Amino acid sequence: MLGWVIAVLFLLLMIVLALQERSEEKGFWGKIILYFLSAFFFFRFEAFVFPLGIAIAFYLLFRRTVPNQRIKVMTLLFAIATFFFVHFLPPYTIQDWKESRERVQLESQFEEVVGYYSFSEDAQLQEKVRKYVNRPPEKMSVYDGDLMFLTWALDEQGIPIKNAEWLASKAAYENGIKWHYSEIEEDRVSHVYLEFPDNTQYFGVIKKGDKTSLPYLAIIIEHKGVKTGFPTLFDFH
Repeated sequence: MLGWVIAVLFLLLMIVLALQERSEEKGFWGKIILYFLSAFFFFRFEAFVFPLGIAIAFYLLFRRTVPNQRIKVMTLLFAIATFFFVHFLPPYTIQDWKESRERVQLESQFEEVVGYYSFSEDAQLQEKVRKYVNRPPEKMSVYDGDLMFLTWALDEQGIPIKNAEWLASKAAYENGIKWHYSEIEEDRVSHVYLEFPDNTQYFGVIKKGDKTSLPYLAIIIEHKGVKTGFPTLFDFH
């Protein structure tokens, strides 16, 4: 994402400068590029960062009158903006943007969100939530998401799991858990809603990267209720 920001700043600079009146100067565009690249020459000492390249460029620019001085100052202002983006803005990738967008979309279906937790494919809890899925790893899919999420929820509630058969056929019924399961993308994403008798409510997102990867618990949301228009929870019978 940072690379795109720098590219956009440079492109914007080129457009702005192309619209400016300037005097003839040999090697003008090469000098402009060097002024812009001064943003990437800096001195760092622990957490302190000094824009050494920009400081030197300003010194050389104002040491004496040079052709197109105003345009070069403008270029250095873009260099300062670039320096700021590189060193003082937190790194933000396209993946971060996608995750942020997904979070907003998911949270919008609940009355009140108590907690939001996300996990990677190799997070420690993944092996634990897949423990009671009674099929070989190569045959696991997001269809197993209800058992995986139920495994996590029971453990979170301090309810011991007797065995895989009990989990699949009796656990939800015996503990009065309401539920709803839906597949969002075929064998890629599924959603599971669980509600315990004490009104503790969880929502889980199970994902699977590709056909060869294992399904994993990607997102958990604890909430206070589902808004009107979203799935109704059903009793296990």
